[in-house]
Amino acid sequence: TNQDSSTTTPLAGNWNSIKILANGSTFDRVIFRYGGYKDTPTASHWANLRVENSSITLKNSVIENSGVYGAWFKSVSGTIDGNTFRNNNVGSDAIGLVTENGSLTIQNNTFQNNTYGLRMLSTGSSHSLSVQNNTLTQNTSEAIDANTVYPTFSGNTFSSNGTNGILYQGVISQNYT
Repeated sequence: TNQDSSTTTPLAGNWNSIKILANGSTFDRVIFRYGGYKDTPTASHWANLRVENSSITLKNSVIENSGVYGAWFKSVSGTIDGNTFRNNNVGSDAIGLVTENGSLTIQNNTFQNNTYGLRMLSTGSSHSLSVQNNTLTQNTSEAIDANTVYPTFSGNTFSSNGTNGILYQGVISQNYT
């Protein structure tokens, strides 16, 4: 609630992010919603859950109704397993999950009704991404946007997205399958 009983209804972006900046966090069966407020004038990571330079396990949780990004992971290692990223669709660049650099296993998740389902990008740092057995559906733009990254894909399903596939951007500087 907005701590006013039932006077107002919470909306995407009403609250800031939960920010994790240290190793070892585990979230299991958590609902993240209504965050993603732009907390500084120069903020660029408006998310319900924002994790940087650390390790994390996120499983069996719901990440929804963010101001822009459901979750933003920068230079993070860990496992993202069995979650639902949905209704993160305020604006043309809203995304269920954004990863920048890092080493993640992204598996068994549902990305539904976001602007983009999943965006992975690299700024030149080393990264290792495995994207497997995810369901991407009803995202209004691309299901997956990959920018200068080399993830391993297997077993993912796409349906009713703006683009049922992967938009790859950037320079391909290594073999990619």
